[in-house]
Amino acid sequence: MLKSSYTAREADDIANLAFIGGKTNRQISDKSPSQYFPGLVKKGGLPAFEAQCIPTNAEVLGVEKYKSFLLERRRLIAQRLNTFLGVTPP
Repeated sequence: MLKSSYTAREADDIANLAFIGGKTNRQISDKSPSQYFPGLVKKGGLPAFEAQCIPTNAEVLGVEKYKSFLLERRRLIAQRLNTFLGVTPP
């Protein structure tokens, strides 16, 4: 779905990578996150997403909102790294 709306480079952005099993990957296939996130959150709970700094708020889950999703995920990753390193952002 992303590759029909964005370049392969944009779709394969490092901020779009997550650790998931092969079965889950095949189930979500080419669906929009707004379609499959609710079921995954219900099944695995929010901590599974929070552990990988994956935003789950509906405002960033549509294909048309992909770039906003990337920005939010990068923000969450930076925040987690700063906390881990004991760095206070400017």
